[in-house]
Amino acid sequence: MCHIGRRAARPIGMFPAKRMHPLRGGAGAGRASAMLAWLLTGCGDAHPTMTIGPPNSAIPTTDEVQYLDFVIGGEGGACSDSSPTVVDCHVAALVEQIGERGDGRTRQLGFMIVLSAWNQPESSFGPLIAEAFRIALARNVAVHLTIETHYFWQRRTDLWNFFDARSPGYDPANVANVERSDWDQSPNLMRYLDWGTPQNLGAPHMCYLAARVQSEVARLGALIGAAVKAGVDRLAAAGHPELFSGITVGSEPSLDNYTHVDAWDPPLGQLMAHDGAPKVRLGYCAFAELGYSRTQPPPDLADAAARVNQRFIESWAHALAGAGIAHGRLYTHIAASADGSDGLEFTNAPIWVAFVDSARPGWTSYPWSKLRDDFGPLTSALDAHGKPHWGGTESAPFDGQKAIPVYDYLRRHYGAGATVVVMNTGATGSLGDTLTQAVYGSDAITDYQRFLRGQ
Repeated sequence: MCHIGRRAARPIGMFPAKRMHPLRGGAGAGRASAMLAWLLTGCGDAHPTMTIGPPNSAIPTTDEVQYLDFVIGGEGGACSDSSPTVVDCHVAALVEQIGERGDGRTRQLGFMIVLSAWNQPESSFGPLIAEAFRIALARNVAVHLTIETHYFWQRRTDLWNFFDARSPGYDPANVANVERSDWDQSPNLMRYLDWGTPQNLGAPHMCYLAARVQSEVARLGALIGAAVKAGVDRLAAAGHPELFSGITVGSEPSLDNYTHVDAWDPPLGQLMAHDGAPKVRLGYCAFAELGYSRTQPPPDLADAAARVNQRFIESWAHALAGAGIAHGRLYTHIAASADGSDGLEFTNAPIWVAFVDSARPGWTSYPWSKLRDDFGPLTSALDAHGKPHWGGTESAPFDGQKAIPVYDYLRRHYGAGATVVVMNTGATGSLGDTLTQAVYGSDAITDYQRFLRGQ
């Protein structure tokens, strides 16, 4: 795997390729998403050209508002992270830079912030969500939330510390909440990822379907959902329900398989070897929860792992929907370009995992790999599921080598029925600056204005 150097991440929020803002707590500073690091650092199938359809053709409207959201922080506002009004400061900077808000009936500008469900103090959920909805109403800009559901749970030693009696949260029974590498119940001790630089995440891989984990998903989802529902009701009472863009449920789900890590990511393999970590497939805890066993194993381990990912995201969506959030405002977040790459062997989250009962499908939609020339893989999957509305829940008009015309990139999404596109800018190394220029360049701003004006 190829790599880029690290830089100090600028944007607020912990979207893949983002850092965690202090108000939201948790780990993950300066990280890049697995697919972003893999596909946008010269490790994908590079190609200098891309066909994006007839230039300057109009973007059709749909029967719903089309939201254009931005992860706040990349817009370049001079906002101090220590300020209690930092989110408001960045939203104000975004509105000033984009220069248009949309009419709220067909198209609407929005901002996105991230909640780290496991890693931030639960007492912060309500105040942060309430503030986000207050800002949305005050500045006439839609609010979108993303929930980080599985990578960062270092704070929850009460769930995963089964092995260190000297540390907080120790309970041998916690072994049931972490993933295993075989049917002999051999738990893993640490999770590894490479978002530009190989790293040990400092906690084991979560067993997504373990009873206690699922109980916490239901509780946390209900807690977050209730706070969001209060905000939605506030917007409705003020006559502006359109200022809620929705919730992205999850952050590129993965049930990790390290079996061939040395072949596709030698530096990560070297780190694991240094730590004495086994290079194996994880998932046997979740497989057991699905009813499989040594004597009755899954006929296809990769397919079983994909179904675990899908069920986990569905459990989050179900909890939020149960709190009163409409299914049409919930979107999944699957790394679409992983299909056909080594990344899919690692994550076990193919395109179809995006389709769950309680949410609309959503994908990372960088124009790369199978999405380079068009969104055929996505539209084919959408057609097979009745052509539902969907979201580009992590997007940027950059094909791995150069920025592409933003208006045509937006047309790819909205012309295929998308109702949400979330623009992402942060990354490690020089890639962050490249993405920022692609998203906020002068030509891009002109295209956003054209879109939001309905021209």
